[in-house]
Amino acid sequence: MLFLLAAGSLLIQAPIPDSLTLAQALSQARSARGQVMTAAARVAAARAGFRQAGTIPNPTGSYQYTEDTPRQHLTFDQSFDWLLTRGPSRDAANASITGAVADSAQLEADLAAEVRRAFYSLVAARQLHSLVRAQVATADTLADIAENRFKSGDISRFEADAALLEAQRVRLSLSRAREVETIAGAEFGRTLGLSELTGVPAPAGSLDEGLDGAAIPQTPSDTLIPGIRRATAESTAATLRLRATKRAWIPLPSVIAGADWSDPGNPGETLGLIGVSVPLPLWNQGG
Repeated sequence: MLFLLAAGSLLIQAPIPDSLTLAQALSQARSARGQVMTAAARVAAARAGFRQAGTIPNPTGSYQYTEDTPRQHLTFDQSFDWLLTRGPSRDAANASITGAVADSAQLEADLAAEVRRAFYSLVAARQLHSLVRAQVATADTLADIAENRFKSGDISRFEADAALLEAQRVRLSLSRAREVETIAGAEFGRTLGLSELTGVPAPAGSLDEGLDGAAIPQTPSDTLIPGIRRATAESTAATLRLRATKRAWIPLPSVIAGADWSDPGNPGETLGLIGVSVPLPLWNQGG
């Protein structure tokens, strides 16, 4: 899923519509924000580490020509110390993959929560602005009625001025509502990864968008929480790396095989060579 999202982010983006549903906003954020590509890169790096941990070292070839007979020597040296460390090293790398996948799941959830918060905030700010505009119209109407009643002698000047002050107070609330909507729109655009020149689309939905209430969410188990999965994977990887390091201290011999030829005393004859080489921990041990 992460690689599909990362590939989609490399495609040419379609023009942003005038309005976006919550699902469209989530899709836009996944394609425009860099978090998804970062998570995919981390998983790819962890998988590359797994392949590297399972790499078997190549043998070392050596050719020598000497004055003494036989003059030509060809040997191959193959170490086998990887037999002790390959298993735990691959298991540690596999645990790192699990941790990277858990990180990507947490990042995906954080991005979705950020988009939802910005979406609902802008919806609420637009609804507040609409309600305050209606309140301003009502307050202006009441102020006009109060002024007309004052002129006809039905109320005092004090009562007419009180209605006018209330209308002005509501107009101040309208200015604040516009400011809140502007800030929420800028935050919504930033969350979607839109530039200032693109403009901010209007959220097409209500405050209960995506909250159908069909199922009550249950408390997830520890194995499903990304943070716990990541911590468990790191602990497992550290334990396995320690095991691989301790096994690497064991001096496992290397096999040497080759041939010697070009002996004037035995023309055309090739002599086989086979042996072992063992590392001697003389200067340090377990360093």
